[in-house]
Amino acid sequence: MLGAARDALAHANLPAPADNNAFDLTRMAWKLSPATPDAKKLVADVLGAISKQQALAIGQHHDQRALDYQLKAQQLADATIGRTAPAWHGLHTVAASALDKRVQIEYAASDAAALKRSETLAKQLELTDVYAPAVASARPKASSATAAT
Repeated sequence: MLGAARDALAHANLPAPADNNAFDLTRMAWKLSPATPDAKKLVADVLGAISKQQALAIGQHHDQRALDYQLKAQQLADATIGRTAPAWHGLHTVAASALDKRVQIEYAASDAAALKRSETLAKQLELTDVYAPAVASARPKASSATAAT
């Protein structure tokens, strides 16, 4: 089962196809070998892959996809290592960085509608602690750019 899950991960089969994807296979592997070093590493690797895909989705404004990845990650973490594990915190950190970058770009473009969507996404991803500081840090950069012109 660990091998099948690793194979699915290697082929980037994270959420699909049904019953032959890294999410489902990792959960099944965990049930067979809970908390073994190999199972923990697999979960961490899958969460790492999820975080990369989620960050891409955030950056590309594919908010529903980002939320879908978040839900899958939560389900996987809850069924395995929990949300206090370093791999879970890594996912949160990568998503926070992607959201911060997105907000910086939207603020520089004076795109109020996009900023509102990012604020909504931040709430949904439980990243409200990231949104306001991102906007605040974008203000001086935008003011400096305006002053320089």
